[in-house]
Amino acid sequence: MAHRVVTGADALNGGVTGTDEVPLMEMYPSQAETAAAAETIEEEKIPDKAGNTKASVNDGNGEDDGSGGNDGDDGGNGRSREDPRMCILVSIQEYVLAVNLANVGVYEDNEISNNALAGILVKNHGNPIIRRNHIHHGRDVGVFTFDHGMGYFESCNIHRNRIAGFEVKAYANPTVVRCEIHHGQTGGIYVHEKGRGQFIDNKIYANNFAGVWITSNSDPTIRGNAIYNGNQGGVYIFGDGRGLIEGNDIHGNALAGIQIRTNSCPIVRQNKIHDGQHGGIYVHEKGQGVIEENEVYSNTLAGVWVTTGSTPVLRRNRIHSGKQVGVYFYDNGHGVLEDNDIYNHMYSGVQIR
Repeated sequence: MAHRVVTGADALNGGVTGTDEVPLMEMYPSQAETAAAAETIEEEKIPDKAGNTKASVNDGNGEDDGSGGNDGDDGGNGRSREDPRMCILVSIQEYVLAVNLANVGVYEDNEISNNALAGILVKNHGNPIIRRNHIHHGRDVGVFTFDHGMGYFESCNIHRNRIAGFEVKAYANPTVVRCEIHHGQTGGIYVHEKGRGQFIDNKIYANNFAGVWITSNSDPTIRGNAIYNGNQGGVYIFGDGRGLIEGNDIHGNALAGIQIRTNSCPIVRQNKIHDGQHGGIYVHEKGQGVIEENEVYSNTLAGVWVTTGSTPVLRRNRIHSGKQVGVYFYDNGHGVLEDNDIYNHMYSGVQIR
């Protein structure tokens, strides 16, 4: 099948979201800096029909939505005649695919790159199927879901976007499976402002900041992923973040495999957290959470650190073969230790000071 090629002009002045430069922090970015880096435009923008930047977006009712993709004949299957598959979508002024108001459709095998705003935007209960797309080198996020946007994303390759590879905000609830999300200039996945989502069996690696960020009352499920070789941490939960972090393989990150801080309270269960260049799990600044049935081993610093007013529950974990202490409570760190196996550390199994 021949590719359809959709091209556009250079980005419009003032059309790019986020800050001009995302600051590299010595550790993790502060909440204010994170919000600034991921600030987004709330109004959907789609170039008009006269331009060369159209993308097929169909709402399933056979009517033209103004994006130039549907001529009213969808064959009864909720898909436009100009089927958005095997496309090359490059250098678009704004969004490439904007899916809105319960729109559906199948978007497969597209090349989406070098766009000024998000490569794909899903909002207002839009629920497309996005498979095997290559979304890269965008000047904003790769995929942006917000305002109750949904969608099923499978086997996509999302990389080298200027902000996060995948952003979830404001009650959005996408399902993302078997994707690769990597080499993000800021981070891999960013879930904030009551975002949700299911991220299952993905490879999340080599991002500049954390592989997964969860903050501001967000509650995603992060299950069965490989999260590794990040330039900072693996999973970073802060600012009243929640979430279920379950069954992941988290390893080889420059900072803690999982960091929980500032009143965040996730469930961290049945993960392998190992071979990090820092500690395994770091709970601080009044972090909370239930940490159970994990295997934490072979990390450079403590297997679990608890500090500065934090109160997690650690239950039925195996914490072993560390290069320093197994579990380290200090500087007013508290918590519950129950039925854990803590052994074979270079220093003490549990240290309190």
